[in-house]
Amino acid sequence: MFGIKHTEIVCTVSGSCKDKHAHPMPAYRRYVESHIVQVRAHAGRYPFYILSGLYGLIPADKMIRNYDYVLVEDKVGEFAERVRLQMARRRIRTILYSHAPGTTDWGVYTRALNMAADLNGTQIINMMFPTVREGAAILPQVTDAPAIA
Repeated sequence: MFGIKHTEIVCTVSGSCKDKHAHPMPAYRRYVESHIVQVRAHAGRYPFYILSGLYGLIPADKMIRNYDYVLVEDKVGEFAERVRLQMARRRIRTILYSHAPGTTDWGVYTRALNMAADLNGTQIINMMFPTVREGAAILPQVTDAPAIA
């Protein structure tokens, strides 16, 4: 379509460790896992999103409440469709995806993200962000790995 920008985003998966306070807070503060801080620090000019089992694909600054929910296998298809709709609404065409160092699979979250991307025609590029070291600016490196499996 004429005049429509296809969006590129940086995305990571929410962790199970959350700030338990009841009041709403930005998603990047709600999820207290170190990989979220690291990926956010390296997002640069790209919008930063978090894949949440409850909320789907959300901007990291979205205000969210504390919750107790884990995506399970029998909800993957339904969740993937919600994420696909979120991608379509935001015109997301490329996801620069990173996960916690040392992890290779987020199970149901990975399958759902792949399904949604395939249905939406969105490309997923794996990014590995090295650990942040005392303020050092480390640029992300694209791996030669195929899209998340």
